[in-house]
Amino acid sequence: MENGVVWQRLATAHERGVDPLLVTYEPGASGSIEGKLVRHRGTEFGFVLEGELTLLLDFEQWTLRPGDSVCFDSQRPHIYRNDTDAPARGLWFVVGRHDDGGTPGDHVGVTRDGGSIRSAADALAVVDSLPIA
Repeated sequence: MENGVVWQRLATAHERGVDPLLVTYEPGASGSIEGKLVRHRGTEFGFVLEGELTLLLDFEQWTLRPGDSVCFDSQRPHIYRNDTDAPARGLWFVVGRHDDGGTPGDHVGVTRDGGSIRSAADALAVVDSLPIA
């Protein structure tokens, strides 16, 4: 994403019920350009490999360090940000984002090919639109 967050999609063996990601948050990066909390369907699981992330979840703030894990209903308003001067990396899995039977990405507006991805929810929608090899 243009705000210093890199998501690398991991192997899924064509499973559409899970989005496995290796995430990197550069220093100062945030899951949303505007700093707004995001919501999306599913359950989010995360494990911090290195660095430090701040998670704002509803009205609570958590500091996640290497070895820390998190799990919550992704419809709860949330955002991750890196408030440090070192990159943060982790493994993230979003499970059940498509359980409503809708078309992947139909609840998020996304612009591709030169457009901007403004939030983590936008990035997930772009990942959904990529062909599975």
